[in-house]
Amino acid sequence: MHSTFKLLAMAGQQNRWTKTPSFFPESLSFHLYQTAQFAHCLAILENTLNEDENLDAGHIAVLALYHDAGEVISEDVNGLFKNISKNFKSKVSTCEEESNQILAKTLPEILRPEFEKIFNQKTNIDEKTKHILKAADILSAFSKIQTEILAGNQSYIRAYEFTLQELNFYKKELKSVSYFMEHFTPAFSTHTEDIVGECLAPLFNSEV
Repeated sequence: MHSTFKLLAMAGQQNRWTKTPSFFPESLSFHLYQTAQFAHCLAILENTLNEDENLDAGHIAVLALYHDAGEVISEDVNGLFKNISKNFKSKVSTCEEESNQILAKTLPEILRPEFEKIFNQKTNIDEKTKHILKAADILSAFSKIQTEILAGNQSYIRAYEFTLQELNFYKKELKSVSYFMEHFTPAFSTHTEDIVGECLAPLFNSEV
């Protein structure tokens, strides 16, 4: 018996942002799904905005889908707490890496070599891909923060400032992040009713 996908299924019941009160609880599985969406989009944008780029967007999406998979074992550590000190951040990182190794070992031998490359991303992917995955991860967190602040949750103000600072770094490294933040990020600070009225309905006005 191999427990890999049973463990991964637990991501649906495991909430993130546990130290910050949330109006909208976010599961680990949703975060993995959204980060995969964002990473796939960023990779396509990088290929489009840079003439010499030839990234495998599908593979990057798969990497993003598993980027925090080890948290089904280690659980999530709130980013604000993780960065209290370099020593603490290092210990958390070590725990996360070991969790990924444990998860890989739950697989049968026929699958383990390929999944080890996916789970142990710090040593198995190039620098550009690492940047895309990290940027997508932060963009997912930023969208969550925007949604909470839009609903009036002031507990996320500090996280907003910290995450925006991180994204400013990746805007310099990746053209795709600047594009994404200009065209997609603002929608997360917009009410659904306004999106329908201002973004969706105008697309079909000519059909009325």
